Amino acid sequence: MDIVSMSPFIIFRFNTLKKKQIMINKKYILISIYFLCILKVNAQDQNKVDLIKKGNLLYKDSAFIEAANLYQKSLDIDGGYFKGAFNLANAKYKQGKYEESSNLFNQLKSKKLNNQDLSRIYHNLGNSKFMENKFEEAIEAYKESLRINPNDNETRYNLALSKKMLKDQKDQKDQKDQKNQKDQKDQKDQKDQKNQKDQKDQKDQKNQKDQKDQKDQKNLKQKNNEKILDAINEEEKETLKKIKKINIKNNKKDW
Repeated sequence: MDIVSMSPFIIFRFNTLKKKQIMINKKYILISIYFLCILKVNAQDQNKVDLIKKGNLLYKDSAFIEAANLYQKSLDIDGGYFKGAFNLANAKYKQGKYEESSNLFNQLKSKKLNNQDLSRIYHNLGNSKFMENKFEEAIEAYKESLRINPNDNETRYNLALSKKMLKDQKDQKDQKDQKNQKDQKDQKDQKDQKNQKDQKDQKDQKNQKDQKDQKDQKNLKQKNNEKILDAINEEEKETLKKIKKINIKNNKKDW
């Protein structure tokens, strides 16, 4: 069978159509991927919003641990989700985990936010610091909140209360320091008195010992003197006896 050759024009036309079909297919694929991504993002957005809503219901029922878990899940979907992070910080505060809530609020204040949200963050940060008894830091947070929203009376009240608590804290510290100083002085005085008494007792004991030693020496000397006198007396007696014997012998008559 003879092979029929195609004209160059037909070959070119065929290749052109094939390339166009490939490009169309790629275009449809890209569009499909794009819409799938949009659907996925929308589904994730809806999911994180649903988690926040469920968390808020639990929060209202004072189930703060369960609410915090849902807020955290919303952040697992979108780490930059403001509502998730803000509500999580509030839930930690309600659990009494004030240091954790302070850290979360500190992280949030560095984000680009509107003034209303930023004012709320500083207000709640002040509350967390207040509960940590870090009144100076609480005061600074409340001041920042009032700089953004000067009409917030609740923040102004908390600021005044923090100042009072800081003053009371310093007064208590001063009283404690004064008491410690007094206790230290009393302890030093007691120690000095004890040392003086010990020194006096040692001196008295030494004097008593010296007096006893002197008395013992005197008694010993007296005893020695008595022994010497006794010895002299004995010698005198012996001498007298000898003299007496001699005299008796000399007085004997010769017959």
